[in-house]
Amino acid sequence: MSGREVAIPDLAARTRDRLEALVSALLEEPDPPTGHRTRREIWERDILDSLAALALPAVNRARTAVDLGCGIGFPGLPLATALPTTHFTLVDSVARRLQVAANLARRAGLRNVELVQARIEDFARGPAREQFALATARALGPVVTVLELAAPLLAVSGALVIWRGRLDPAERDRVERVAEQLGLVTAEIRKTLPFEGAKHLHLHVFSKQGPTPDRFPRRPGLARKRPLA
Repeated sequence: MSGREVAIPDLAARTRDRLEALVSALLEEPDPPTGHRTRREIWERDILDSLAALALPAVNRARTAVDLGCGIGFPGLPLATALPTTHFTLVDSVARRLQVAANLARRAGLRNVELVQARIEDFARGPAREQFALATARALGPVVTVLELAAPLLAVSGALVIWRGRLDPAERDRVERVAEQLGLVTAEIRKTLPFEGAKHLHLHVFSKQGPTPDRFPRRPGLARKRPLA
């Protein structure tokens, strides 16, 4: 099945063409670090799942965005394709993943993407701190971990979008307690159906209401090894 046979959002023809180029480039990777190997799988589980965030006003308003733990470029590259006036910074610590992301961005003709190889904890303690209107994370880790890593990079009034399934009540309680420590509040939890057969997919949206204390993020690895709650 070609990518154009998959139901995709109402996007400009140029955007659709660039997304198709991105998919083709990924299919041509000799050893891509992804389990999605068919055109349909990539369209549905990488492209459409990423583009689900376009339903959020905060995503469309942002002019500076950071994609954390971007891997080979999802959701950052599809969103950068759909939002050409937004500058996306994609951050990952693994060079091989960023090499693939760079090739995909080049093949799609994206000029609004910057790739950074760094630990997020180190990146968040540099000039990028509190500089972004939007942060995204699709496969970075537990929500409480993502909150600690992302909050310091967001400007006050910025938004964080996390791709995740449903949270049970105990996890939701932990998330709320951690968010409060970091200057974040839950703004919305939106169920998504980006493709036929998708199950339990949600966008967890947080708004930054105040500055994140200087002690966050803690040193590399602690957000995952010793979560705040």
